[in-house]
Amino acid sequence: MKTMKTVTVKAEKHFIHPPRWALLERQLFDILNKSLDLILEKYLHPNGYFKWPPVVEEGVGYGAVDDAYESFHSWPLFYILGGESRFLTLALREFEAINEQFSKLPFGANNRMVVEDDYYSYCDWMHQGEGNQLFYLLNLADPGNKKLAELSVRFAALFLDDRNGNFDPRHQVFLSPVHGSAGPLLEDQDGPIPFGYASWLDYYGLPYFDVPGIRTLDDLKDPEKARLMGEVIARRNRRSDSVVNLMATSLMMNAYLHTHDEAYRRWILDYAGAWRERTRQNGGVVPDNAGPTGKVGELMDGKWYGGHYGWIWPHGYWFIAEAVAAAGENETLLTGDTGRMKWISGQAEQLLSHGIEADGTLMVPYKYTDDGVAIEYEPIDSLVRDEIFIEPTGDPAMDIDYSFREPREAQVDCELLSANKKFSRKKQVDGGWYEFFPLRPQSMAHAYNVTRDPADMEILDRSKNRKAGSGKRFAVPFFKNAGGQEYAWLAFLKGEFPDFPEKMLEYNLALVYTRLKKIHEDTQDPMTYNDSYIQQRNPICTEGLVHLTLGGPLPLYNGGLLLVTLLYYDADTDRPGLPPDVAALLVKNEKQSLTLTLVNLNPSRTRRLIVQGGAFGEHTFTEISHETKEGLSRTGVNAPRFTCELPPASIISLDIGIARYTQTPAYHPAIPE
Repeated sequence: MKTMKTVTVKAEKHFIHPPRWALLERQLFDILNKSLDLILEKYLHPNGYFKWPPVVEEGVGYGAVDDAYESFHSWPLFYILGGESRFLTLALREFEAINEQFSKLPFGANNRMVVEDDYYSYCDWMHQGEGNQLFYLLNLADPGNKKLAELSVRFAALFLDDRNGNFDPRHQVFLSPVHGSAGPLLEDQDGPIPFGYASWLDYYGLPYFDVPGIRTLDDLKDPEKARLMGEVIARRNRRSDSVVNLMATSLMMNAYLHTHDEAYRRWILDYAGAWRERTRQNGGVVPDNAGPTGKVGELMDGKWYGGHYGWIWPHGYWFIAEAVAAAGENETLLTGDTGRMKWISGQAEQLLSHGIEADGTLMVPYKYTDDGVAIEYEPIDSLVRDEIFIEPTGDPAMDIDYSFREPREAQVDCELLSANKKFSRKKQVDGGWYEFFPLRPQSMAHAYNVTRDPADMEILDRSKNRKAGSGKRFAVPFFKNAGGQEYAWLAFLKGEFPDFPEKMLEYNLALVYTRLKKIHEDTQDPMTYNDSYIQQRNPICTEGLVHLTLGGPLPLYNGGLLLVTLLYYDADTDRPGLPPDVAALLVKNEKQSLTLTLVNLNPSRTRRLIVQGGAFGEHTFTEISHETKEGLSRTGVNAPRFTCELPPASIISLDIGIARYTQTPAYHPAIPE
């Protein structure tokens, strides 16, 4: 690996009482390092294979293998943070085991395997993006791994041009929302699959409201109407591009970070640029579909809504936001233009302009369809399973999703949805916008993380879920991002929540022990496991460590990369992560300046670490100031890295100047000698 010399700063202050956050941080590292064996022993076969599905001959849908990959994405991330080396070794093993196991499982009725040539045979990008998080983080954790680099190039080649039939570079469209190593899934082997009633549809509703004779979910119980809906879905969606396919920009970015091949850079900017132009032509609202020639609504009777994972079905804005935000992040990495994230800010503003206030919270519409149609779906509280909540402290100034208590399963109070009883009819309002919820903070937190623009913070402030302030519980998914703490982290950065580091670490420790309790008391028969059984039990929870040490949010769950302010390397072992015994806290994280506190808790050993600007070395440190015995020391850096030496039982606070997105990002940054 290429080497270079860096500026070195040395701590000169020794502590008597180490900061409590530092003790909690290293306690969390310690318990996470010890928690892996329970998963290995109880929930996996010795070769790393899943205990699900229990019968190999059963066909598996494409929406299942992603959950297998998702079960382990926190393992390489924990290694990147400073977890033991075996987290990387085992994460690599699991990636290969999943590829091998699912290459033997048939995909539905199309005579293909779920995984072919180490990649999804057929899958949409909502699921590809989720599952690919493991792959992206493995590449960041082990950039010198030749096999991973080769796979990165091979996977990107599936979509780089029209050779595999997946992508049309002339019109800048994917030829189907479902595609992969087997090409685009343009039609099922035996023709369109009937779309009949199932209980899980009670939450999501109908995929289209303009199919003759189909007005409610009950109508889908009629086999003939189910057949008709299936034909409409096949005709409109199977050959249309979906905005969620913007998640593919991360797969291309992953290849670019290895090679710096201009072809990947051009692909990302061209494809994202095509959707930006479609957004402009649609009055600033991102459309969810584009036909074979790139025209919005080409196969949707001219409608800009109705695409796969689009504005109507199943989740609306949720995954549209993830895709647009991820594309903006990748554009920013390539161009250094943080204004690219205004694409997602603009979408948030569009929704807020249609907002309605309920109990002090500005609710925004997540979905759009034809005006005046009947809507029916089941309230979310009856479908919540295995979730945690953030309970208010009683202080109105703090109870805006800020506080953390011991996690446990909750009966979620969802009064905001109480009008949506099962099969209740509700007429459209506001020109077709419907299904109002508080604005999820993830995509806007990512926007602010990149831009550091007060206007983006203002959007977050305006859209906070203030229901917690009236004593209500705010539920967040237990086994996905496992946090919901974006508002709390941002409040800390603004100086409004000074106790956040301790509260967040205590919360993560409780969450780990909650998972461990579940494992110890688990008596479920493996024959009844589903595809997410490990996700629901995985104790490796990293969100607090990412916020506090790296200074950024978790990757966008549906396929984003790790965009953070800092990354660390152990200078004595040439591996990523904080060295043993070292705790880090990014106290201030502003556009051009940082304050970083580093603590070495070891009583007898010196630790040396390299501090890098960004996960991919994309930021430049301009200068460092810190207190020495002689007074304030200022050191020019003008590089993406510096080294810090921490004698035993020492602490140092560094004021750092930073110029963001000024370096060419790479998986192979130069590591100092």
